[in-house]
Amino acid sequence: YTVKDLIKIIQKHEIILIRKNKKILFPSIQEMIDGTTYINTPTERNNFNKLINFYLKSIYNTDQAVEINLLGKQTCIVSRDFFINLYALKIEKGNKHKILSYLPSKRYSLFERKVYHFILSNYPVSRKALIINLNLSSRNSRLQLDSTLFNLWKKLWIVRLHKSAEGNYWKPTCKIDKELIKKVSKIKKEEALEKIIISIIRSCVAISRSQLIRLLKNVAEYEKIDNTITSLIIKDIVRIDESVIIHGKKALRLR
Repeated sequence: YTVKDLIKIIQKHEIILIRKNKKILFPSIQEMIDGTTYINTPTERNNFNKLINFYLKSIYNTDQAVEINLLGKQTCIVSRDFFINLYALKIEKGNKHKILSYLPSKRYSLFERKVYHFILSNYPVSRKALIINLNLSSRNSRLQLDSTLFNLWKKLWIVRLHKSAEGNYWKPTCKIDKELIKKVSKIKKEEALEKIIISIIRSCVAISRSQLIRLLKNVAEYEKIDNTITSLIIKDIVRIDESVIIHGKKALRLR
């Protein structure tokens, strides 16, 4: 595969894993690159990691795919269109519905705001640059940094660009590009959640309601997810397939 080939696959499936996971039916880059499901030896693992890092860096530089950690406990690569809906659902707005560029001081600690402000002012920023510029000399302060970066990533304040010898590189989500932000600001949350659910079912082909709700527990409230699934069934966009059983539950599929 070339990078262009993988971008086309990501755009088609909308959500893919980096490595195969038997519990989740999303396709994976691992299978696409080498056709295998498992990597067993340290040499195979090292070679695969080098290859995947090359692909990820190339893909993220195109702005056509984004890495997220919101669906269940899996790190996924999603298409630009999927990310637009996800960001529209999770985005925080202030007065006059303007997208917030800074962390609200009432809900985020001084340390979290310092980390985010430095990324906002100096992106793209590596982990090493954050450690040096924020003077994080102790082990505990570095662990606090890692925890903060993970939480800011999970809440979509920042996105991970790629890995290097200096650690992960980060960028503020609000600075991805103007066109993406413009589209995000026009999408209603209800519409975004519908599109996200449709995309997940399409990528998995079939998934149970309980699996879908678990995948989205960090994205929206249980009641909203459940009601949206029911609404899509009533609209005849999603159907219950009684011939496909997943963990004892009837599967959801697209019409």
